[in-house]
Amino acid sequence: MHGATISCIKMIKGLKQFGIKPIVIYPDYSDDIDAISVIKSSNIKCIPCPIVASWYRPFSIFSWNLIKLLRNLIRLYGLHRMKKNSFKKIYKIAKEEMPSIIHTNVGVCHEGLAVAEKIKIPHIWHLREYQDLDFGFRPFPSKRNFIKKLRKSNVITITKNIQKHFSLENYPKAKTIYNAILSKNNVIYLPKKRKIFLCASRVSPEKGHYEVIEAFAEFHKKYCDYKLIIAGFGDANYINICKELAEKLNVTNNVEFVGYKNEEELSGLMKNATALIVNSKFEGFGRMTAEALFYGCLVIGKNTGGTKEIIEQVGGGFLYNDVTALGKYMEEMLSFVGTTRYKEIISNAQERIVKTFSIEQNINNIISFYEQVSKNTHAQEAMMFSLGV
Repeated sequence: MHGATISCIKMIKGLKQFGIKPIVIYPDYSDDIDAISVIKSSNIKCIPCPIVASWYRPFSIFSWNLIKLLRNLIRLYGLHRMKKNSFKKIYKIAKEEMPSIIHTNVGVCHEGLAVAEKIKIPHIWHLREYQDLDFGFRPFPSKRNFIKKLRKSNVITITKNIQKHFSLENYPKAKTIYNAILSKNNVIYLPKKRKIFLCASRVSPEKGHYEVIEAFAEFHKKYCDYKLIIAGFGDANYINICKELAEKLNVTNNVEFVGYKNEEELSGLMKNATALIVNSKFEGFGRMTAEALFYGCLVIGKNTGGTKEIIEQVGGGFLYNDVTALGKYMEEMLSFVGTTRYKEIISNAQERIVKTFSIEQNINNIISFYEQVSKNTHAQEAMMFSLGV
């Protein structure tokens, strides 16, 4: 499951406990069986629908790559036709279910606003991504058009930087509500750390694993007993490129690609790791950064996007700008791992993170926003959500 979907599920389940009756509309082409199963197991109504992802990849009509150009043009034409069909089906569902709010979980799904306007109920757009900076997407038909749509909606952004990215800083109906990560009861700190650095994310170019391996290889020349653990599924071609780099730099035996890990397995790695390394070029939020701090693991993160915002908000980590600085922080970490200084930094960060990123705080903030939007002090009527695509 992707971060947007995980965050949506935590939010939906938390809201249900407060008496709100969510109805989940999810893409009928989704292959995320686990996500749908988790939602259904919570006795939440789920309805498949042909939701359209309204984005395209940047291209030029003068592009030498004719195949890429044709694919983009076909997608843009197809989007226009598919959105009409998608709107009709979601509108029919909305008329039958009569929700009090339509809450769209990601920025690339546009039908929720159109349906909400048609049946005259509030719409909330939950922006969990930059689209262009993190995924290389452009909103269809344009970013300017998308911002105009946002200003017809109520908007939740998961970081202040995403709010700024879409020119919503002074928009009165926009609010930053940080993702729900874990319960305040999940905070833990294990003083004994294993000699490992951890990367936990989708393994793809925008996550920057290649550069982490370069930094680790330099670090390894002095500290050959440490390992770099790379957890997560991803792009097979990119994984092979990273493995070839590890071999070239003579760290094959110390760089382990362990693949997908479930929540329990990943928490075990975080609790015991010397530090989590986050080298994403532009992280929309940085779920792993926040999660690591809940589990008592310091973070060495790239000085961009959500990673920067989290560390600046709660502490618990170090921000760097280049590979050389990353290597220096890895080495510096060894000077206080297992000491009272490490514990002090983590304890201070955990105290702040519970107040900002706990499930309890997130649900309180979401309900408060619902009441503000619906002017309904109870806000316990049916809600509609669309899952991340």
